[in-house]
Order: sequence, then structure tokens, then C-alpha cells
Amino acid sequence: MKLFSEKIPLLKRKHAQINIEDISKENRENFIERNKSFIYSATYQICKRKLNWENDDELSIALIAFNKACDNYEICKGNFYSYAKIIIRNAIIDSFRKNKHTPLLLFDNNDSSIEYINTQNSLHEYELQCENKKRQLEIALFSNELKKYNITFEKLINACPKHKDTRNNLLNISFSCIKDNSIIDYIKSKKNYL
Repeated sequence: MKLFSEKIPLLKRKHAQINIEDISKENRENFIERNKSFIYSATYQICKRKLNWENDDELSIALIAFNKACDNYEICKGNFYSYAKIIIRNAIIDSFRKNKHTPLLLFDNNDSSIEYINTQNSLHEYELQCENKKRQLEIALFSNELKKYNITFEKLINACPKHKDTRNNLLNISFSCIKDNSIIDYIKSKKNYL
């Protein structure tokens, strides 16, 4: 127990004192490499999920933000690590907004809720993809049906009434025609004359 309590002040002292030469351009690579655990921790606190250096954009954004913090840091701004953490946080949140990406910002540490959110997002995306494929198929079938009558989408758009009430009346007439087989047969017999 005593060892654990002794490690915390050492860790705080390590982060509180920074040598300006460490963040200079010449030593930057080594400094960033030594602070990857800090960068990961700051990113994890925002994303609230396990991250992988090879696959997650959030860590790349955090690395760039940490580098920017090194470029812009001045001693008068206070503790470097507090400053860097704010820069990282802002950069990640900006990227979420820019990409319209749904961040997993959770206030509890329940991992099952993270999986639930990911599952819900995946299901929603899958449903959208299925709906888009279904719509594409309907458009292709409708296009083929229109070709039988020598009608294109362009002709259909040009012939469509501009007033909403006229469109609604024609739609109601077409529904009435569909119910009567003799009208359908007549239209099919005259399709070559359209």
C-alpha cells in the first residue's frame, strides 16, 4: 500500500515538471514516444473505449494535437500536460463534429453499454444499406416498366403537374384505374401508341 501511494506523487512530479528542451523540434520524436501512454490515456478519457494505435483515428488525431501542443506551449500557460490534455480533447471533439461521427461519450464505465451503442449504430447502418439496395432495385424495375411504354424519367418529370392538388387528383385517378382490370388491359394494349 505504501508503494502505491509513493508512486502517485512521483508520477505527478514527472508530469508537472517539463524541460523546454524536451519539446524542441530536435527532441520531439523521443518526447512523444515517452509520452504515448499519456496521449492514450487522454484519448481514452474522451472516447471511453479501448483504442488501438494501428487502427483508431482518434489516437492519430491525439498525436497530432500533442505535437501541436508542443509547438504552441509557453511556460506562462501552466502545466504542459494539462495544456496538452485540453488540446487533445478539443481536437478529438472537433473531429467528431467534422465527420458527423457519433462519439461514444459515456459517463459510466459500463462496457456492455458501449457494446450496445456500437450494436445499435451497426444495425442502423445495416438497415439503411438494405433500404438503399431495395430502393435501387425498385427504381431499376420501375425504369424497365417505363421503357415498355417508351417513357423516360425525364419525360415523366416534364409531364408531371406542378400543382400539388392536381398531382393528388391524378394519383387518386390512377389508384381507381388500377382497381379496374378493363382499364389496365386497355392501357397495356395501347402501350405501343403512347
